[in-house]
Amino acid sequence: MFWPRKRGVCGTPLDHQEVIRVLHIRQIRREEGQTMAEYGVVLAVITVMCLSALTLLSGNVTSALVRVAGLVGLGG
Repeated sequence: MFWPRKRGVCGTPLDHQEVIRVLHIRQIRREEGQTMAEYGVVLAVITVMCLSALTLLSGNVTSALVRVAGLVGLGG
């Protein structure tokens, strides 16, 4: 039995390969969106870790600078 070809949005023939191509493009776009979200999460985690390290080490850095200033003769 003969089945007529379906027509796409613009009236162009819509075949199996065209459907696969459109679905593949959608999958690529979806993956790119997930990738950007993942980059955002990684950036947020790195930022929190850097701020935490600076907060935890600030006392040690201050005391080291005070000792160096005392050795150099700049301390009061």
